[in-house]
Amino acid sequence: TRSFNSNDIQHCLFGNSLQQCNHIVVSGSDVAGRSKQDWLADYFYLPTDFQSILAFNPVIDNFIIDPTVYFGLDEWIKGMYFTLYFPIVHSRWDLQFQERVISAGVANDVPGSVTADVTGLPRQDLLNNFTEYANGQTIAPVNNVDNIIFGGLEYALIRSQKNIKTRVADIRATMGIDIINNDTGRFGLYLEGAAPTGNKPEACYLFEAIVGNNFHWEFGFGISGQYNFWCSADENHNTSLIIQGSFTHLFGKQHIRTYDLIDKPLSRYMLAQRMTDKVTNLLADTQAPGYQFADEYAPLANLTTMPVDVKIALQADIVCMLHYTNSCWNVDLGYNFWARSCERIDAIAEDSRLRRESWALKGDASLFGFTQGTNAPVALSSTQSNAAIYAGAPGGIDNPKLAFNGGSIPLLQEPNGVDQISTSAPVVLLSLDDVSLVGTRGMSSTVFAHINFNFDEQENTWKPFIGIGGQAEFAHGGKCHSSPTCKPCPPCLPCAVSQWGFWIKGGASFN
Repeated sequence: TRSFNSNDIQHCLFGNSLQQCNHIVVSGSDVAGRSKQDWLADYFYLPTDFQSILAFNPVIDNFIIDPTVYFGLDEWIKGMYFTLYFPIVHSRWDLQFQERVISAGVANDVPGSVTADVTGLPRQDLLNNFTEYANGQTIAPVNNVDNIIFGGLEYALIRSQKNIKTRVADIRATMGIDIINNDTGRFGLYLEGAAPTGNKPEACYLFEAIVGNNFHWEFGFGISGQYNFWCSADENHNTSLIIQGSFTHLFGKQHIRTYDLIDKPLSRYMLAQRMTDKVTNLLADTQAPGYQFADEYAPLANLTTMPVDVKIALQADIVCMLHYTNSCWNVDLGYNFWARSCERIDAIAEDSRLRRESWALKGDASLFGFTQGTNAPVALSSTQSNAAIYAGAPGGIDNPKLAFNGGSIPLLQEPNGVDQISTSAPVVLLSLDDVSLVGTRGMSSTVFAHINFNFDEQENTWKPFIGIGGQAEFAHGGKCHSSPTCKPCPPCLPCAVSQWGFWIKGGASFN
């Protein structure tokens, strides 16, 4: 199988960050005419005059060997049967990510923006492009006077290489019985279960390969029926309608996933700052603020990646098929409807860094002021809770108060400057309640055709068969994601894959 509508996958991943021709623009805060949908380059250890275009064309390929074993149990109970499936899948997920740098930028980072050095950061100390940031690279400034930690991206990496997994997807079994079985048709019920043998999300990459049903145990029931509405006099030709539907529950399973903040799509790639309640040499007006910058930055994904318990109430898989037999030839033409209800997600956050440590959004705020007269740097408590992936907070820092050092001397915006800088009092910290545990749901329609040839029964009662078929699956669901000009997304994102596939099938039945 191979996915064919990359736009749907892109919108599921990036939403309305996608601009014309489905690309993303990364631009610094000093780029003239930057769009409201541009990602802010300042978050990615890039200069303020940097600009590039990110392009994606995500594709999923699956090569599947699908052994099936059917046991008729009429000898013990009439109409009873047992079926076993264990598909072996080689899956390749490829974002086909490319970056085209429009302007590498020449601007140095201004003093106080991210470091305490009075000369700021020179351009050569910053990253060269967004691709480096997306692959986990970080910076190591030469004049890092306060030994600030510049954390690199550890989760939800965006890379151009393929993600490949080969697994048995799951071991699936059905046990059923045909309650009615005569010349007119049949009707039956069955139980269905699946034991997971594939893999589950680990949050290492944005577009990680998954084989199977995300490692959920699965159990449910199904109905099957067949109505023979035409048969020739010699009984060599007949046509029937076959309907089958299974309805299963996917039990809870622990996954590792990366999340954004509520109403802040793709905020996982923003920059956060660690805060300390041991405030040193800083006043907001006349009082010490409750927190102060603690000399550490980290992409938000490093904080919002956590173990979660995921369960799915219902998955439905319904097939309606016309079946025609002409002597040794069989032809099937059908429709398949698949749907999965929204994931229910509960955080397992005992070891979350947001619980153990104090963090806040940096936005585009400066985190150091300079003492009037001596230019001695002092870490501030500036936070921007209203910042987004597109820009810093429109109103500036939270709860601004004029900043002074411990001796009540004004702190300036820049060395030897004249303008006094402000700091936040109180600060606005991030918490687990700010994390948006949004799940996904899926729905698709598939049309398929299959032709099969049954060889004459051999003397040893073996009856071989061989067939070929193909399908086209079309995902349903709107394109949703919040952006500066769009309404927030619903609590469950519609995500499914449109794909085509073909197969060859062979086997034998015997008594």
